[in-house]
Amino acid sequence: MFIGGFSLRNDFETTIQFGESRVLANAIGGTFAMIYSLALMQFHHADWVQVIILPLLMMMVIVVNDGINNNRGIIGASAAFLMISFTIPSDGDYWYAIARVIDTFIGTAVAIIMNIGVHPIKFDEPLKKMSNNFMNISLKKLNTNHTINMTQSFR
Repeated sequence: MFIGGFSLRNDFETTIQFGESRVLANAIGGTFAMIYSLALMQFHHADWVQVIILPLLMMMVIVVNDGINNNRGIIGASAAFLMISFTIPSDGDYWYAIARVIDTFIGTAVAIIMNIGVHPIKFDEPLKKMSNNFMNISLKKLNTNHTINMTQSFR
């Protein structure tokens, strides 16, 4: 639930955009943390895994986020990857990484629900903007048609 506070933004749309970026970033970071966890278990927690595999996977986290144009999520993905990787219990496995990614989904959902309660969506404002735009366009067309008719009547 702590993640919900980091996902909450000043309005609903920004919360949704940031939430999507954060969930995607944490899924990427969590996936690479699971790979690290599997490598750590495969090589019986050897120190060289942390020295060689961890930096390589960290580079992959950055490259993947940049490759899918999730630049806002690079820091979050890196933080998730490192946090999960460095806090894996000695008897832990890849389920720990899955649990952390699920925590992020829950936290983002809580942030969205909180934002709806604090800043409810106002449906009348977009409708007013649309009707004003329609009226402006109609008036411009009316003025254009009136000008055309006036020039034709002088001929």
